[in-house]
Amino acid sequence: MKRRFKSRRKIKIPKFIKIIIFLIILYLIYKLFNVKVNFKVDENIIKMILNDNSYSDYNVFNSAFKLAAHDTINNPVSLLATNTYYYEKKEDIKIVSNEKDIKPIIYLYNTHQKEEYSNNYIEDNSLLPTVYTASYMMKEKFDKMGLYTIVEDNDISEYLNKHNMKYSESYEASRYYLVNTIEEYDSIKLYIDVHRDAITHEYSTINIDGVDCAKIMFVVGKEHDNYLKNLENTKRLNDMIKDKYPTLTRGVLEKEGAGVNGIYNQDLGSNIMLIEVGGNYNNISEVANTIDLIIPIIGEYINEKG
Repeated sequence: MKRRFKSRRKIKIPKFIKIIIFLIILYLIYKLFNVKVNFKVDENIIKMILNDNSYSDYNVFNSAFKLAAHDTINNPVSLLATNTYYYEKKEDIKIVSNEKDIKPIIYLYNTHQKEEYSNNYIEDNSLLPTVYTASYMMKEKFDKMGLYTIVEDNDISEYLNKHNMKYSESYEASRYYLVNTIEEYDSIKLYIDVHRDAITHEYSTINIDGVDCAKIMFVVGKEHDNYLKNLENTKRLNDMIKDKYPTLTRGVLEKEGAGVNGIYNQDLGSNIMLIEVGGNYNNISEVANTIDLIIPIIGEYINEKG
């Protein structure tokens, strides 16, 4: 006599469980191939996120998923540096919903987006903070002052690859986005290209009132006809910072000649500046301390210029 077996019911796995399993598999693949996944965040960044509710509608899980599925495989960088806590790419959302009708005053961009800072701030901290991270930290401070700010989100490396350009041509890539921004917004009063230097920690760090800060330096290109106006404006801002914190700034460096860019896109306007915030041995906490000091002064400078 044949036995009859009852068919087993198929167990339906919820979609979110499948996604979690998929992410775990991705993580194990990363570990297998020694790919570094950067999901830890610095104390200052956590505070920044917790203290700012204006981005609460942003889908963090969705961005984290896209980051794990694509960005970290090709180019492992920090979550903040890929806008996980703030924006989608520009083609998706240009400005978050509660700022969409506000005219920007400041434009921050990074010709060398992947210039990294030290990650030895917290034991086992795998965050890779970059100048891109610093730009978003600056944006957060400016926005709270009412100086609404845009950070350039487009990938400079992607632009270089797409156009078969070399790293040395990065200023041509950032120029493309800078020109677009100048044409799109007539409200912007200051454009800042945020970099970091490659110098020793001793030379790039200063203690101010018991707090370690990353020193800053301005760079002005001399190889265009109107550089004197850029120099005048940059020296004014540098002097304002020096008046309050004499040891924080390394001054204004004028550059020209072989082996340097010499223009830095400053020929596009007298209100375009390049600032080096710290060096490669500074950690994100030291950078954050400096940002806390200089942002109010930059605000004063913008008000002074009117």
